[in-house]
Amino acid sequence: MAKKPFFKAILFALISSFVLTCASDEPIVAEGPVASCFDGIMNGAEGGIDCGGTCVIVCPPSDNLEGEIVTTLELNASVEYLLTGPLLIRDGASLLIPAGTVIKVESGINAYIAVAQGGQIRANGQSDNPIVITSNATNPAPGDWGGIIFAGKAPINTGTVDRTEIIDIFYGGARVNDTSGVLKYVRVEYAGAQFDTSKKFSAISFYGVGAFTTFTYVQVIHSLGNSFKFIGGTINPKWVVSTNTDGNGFEITDGWNGKGDSWYIANTDKSGIKIGNNPTIEDLNPITMGMLQNISIVGPLTEGAINYSDGGAITNFNNIYTSGLNLGINVNGQAAASQIDMNSLIINNIQFANPLTGFIPTNHTGTNTTFYTEADNVGAGNGAELPTWATGWTTGF
Repeated sequence: MAKKPFFKAILFALISSFVLTCASDEPIVAEGPVASCFDGIMNGAEGGIDCGGTCVIVCPPSDNLEGEIVTTLELNASVEYLLTGPLLIRDGASLLIPAGTVIKVESGINAYIAVAQGGQIRANGQSDNPIVITSNATNPAPGDWGGIIFAGKAPINTGTVDRTEIIDIFYGGARVNDTSGVLKYVRVEYAGAQFDTSKKFSAISFYGVGAFTTFTYVQVIHSLGNSFKFIGGTINPKWVVSTNTDGNGFEITDGWNGKGDSWYIANTDKSGIKIGNNPTIEDLNPITMGMLQNISIVGPLTEGAINYSDGGAITNFNNIYTSGLNLGINVNGQAAASQIDMNSLIINNIQFANPLTGFIPTNHTGTNTTFYTEADNVGAGNGAELPTWATGWTTGF
């Protein structure tokens, strides 16, 4: 009988050892600074468990996007991605998007993609294999998500640098030929969410973006805000489509200096192109200035094919086709009207086809009555119809 305490102690020790060994499902954590590509743990420079970084094994692609990119992230066209929150591409980092990639965006959370100064998106689609960024909603609607915001280092007229009105990142500088990357054969759908009670996202915004940024063959469709907004900068958009938007097709302001060529704009709630110098202080320098040519603007819309406002701009328009309008050139404000009287706005060869009942070419009442000339033309290439360069990669026609 005296041996029982001894055997009880042995039995207790064995049971305790078994329980302690089996009770925990927590992963083993490596001790010390040494990282291995074969230890079953994500450590060191790895991008996943035993993959990426200095490991031979490449990490399998993740289909969720959110957070910050600080180096280079290359997407895989065979993966359908989901943007689950804000994605910020930091200075020196790049997001590479190959042709055929589809990024769906979780609706209702104001998710967006932003490119900080020095960051880049390099989205290279193809005419028969575009990149598509769209809502993940079962029944998508305008404003399901925010949009794409570029912040560059090119000149603006609100200071040497400024902060974006939405999401609050720096933009502006003195680098006329700055680059924020490439958007080519890209389609953006159902963007333009309401940011707060007074602001909406534009589907794609360019804040102080430079001339070495490539922006060609891009469509925005079903945006709750503007399709495209250019705030200062020197970017030169070409072969661009805006359809079915609740804002302006294009809004240009704050000292943009560049050239726009081959734009097709249809079914815009406000104006086809709103252009001005600055909505707060109308005579800031550099003055918004540029040439816009080969453009089709197809109604209906409510604020004119061209809305010349906010102090006006030094602008030449050439080969402009419009159709289905009640107002051609909307001159908004005395400062803008004065710019016209000083020959700052010249519109050569504008056509007002299929005007609505009560149509007027312009509401300008100043002394310069010859700032525009009417003539038949093809606008973006095919009048009111979709131009040849926009076939194959656009949607909604």
